Amino acid sequence: GGVYQEAGTVTFDYSTVDANVASLGAGYFEAGNLALGGVLRGTILTDNTTATGTEADCMFAPAAGVPTSVGSNVLGQAGCVAVETFGDETSTAPLLLGLAANGGPTQTMALGTGAPAIGLGLSCPPTDQRGDVRPVTGCDAGAFELTP
Repeated sequence: GGVYQEAGTVTFDYSTVDANVASLGAGYFEAGNLALGGVLRGTILTDNTTATGTEADCMFAPAAGVPTSVGSNVLGQAGCVAVETFGDETSTAPLLLGLAANGGPTQTMALGTGAPAIGLGLSCPPTDQRGDVRPVTGCDAGAFELTP
């Protein structure tokens, strides 16, 4: 899956975690995406499943706690985080394009036309994953900033 953490916290800050499939086998915690406590900000968290095809953007490891939203997230499932915040888009299709070489050192998933992540950010980091400059406010959620 995306991330499994036994204890402590993780912060996802303008990240994209999409299309993971998880199956850890009998007796293990199974989550398609996140099994952790922590913070989500400006993150796209969608289209993740278990090996049996069950939608599982967020499953929670009891020892780690439940992640908290601080806003500007695109969440595939309603109730994905402990406290959904004003500005989160839930139960919505992310409209991401496939993983590709869009510039920068790693592959990214570009935002498709009409993606709910476009302009969703409130307190934006200076650059996206590729190193492209982001506006101070009104940037795109996730790892990819759509440039005009």
